Amino acid sequence: MPFKRSGVCLLKDLRHYSKYVIDIGANTLDNITEYLGSRNSNGFVKLYNKKIEQKLNYDLTRLEITLDSLNYSNFNKQFPEIYTYADNNFLTYNTLNETDKVLLLLLRNDINNNIYLKMLGRKKTLKLRNLLFDKQILVSEYDFNTLVKVVKEIISLESYIEY
Repeated sequence: MPFKRSGVCLLKDLRHYSKYVIDIGANTLDNITEYLGSRNSNGFVKLYNKKIEQKLNYDLTRLEITLDSLNYSNFNKQFPEIYTYADNNFLTYNTLNETDKVLLLLLRNDINNNIYLKMLGRKKTLKLRNLLFDKQILVSEYDFNTLVKVVKEIISLESYIEY
């Protein structure tokens, strides 16, 4: 994804969550690698800064997901909630307490979120409203199937290449 790592937010779900900071001294959100699930199992997710890993001169955040079957239904069940933020919104999200993060998730998942948002106090409403309407990263069934088709073609071509 062509975003700074600090501008991409992976939401925790019921899978095991862990976080690794590449360089603690750097004190930046661009140095974080996040994991959901168990390594080498269906639905394992890794989100990290590809720019740092490859020493690129442009922003690139990479999401890896392990799937045990290449069908959209399985992918869709395992694909985590990921949002992109302007730098200041991501920093605000990371400073939320756990209760505010839960409120934000509940508001995001309810079509009547404006009704509930108005029930909160003025300060809390302002705090959460700015985070509520950022863009969620989604992958359509068409895009997923196109990618699977291309990967399968590459694999089949490699079987004909002699090394």
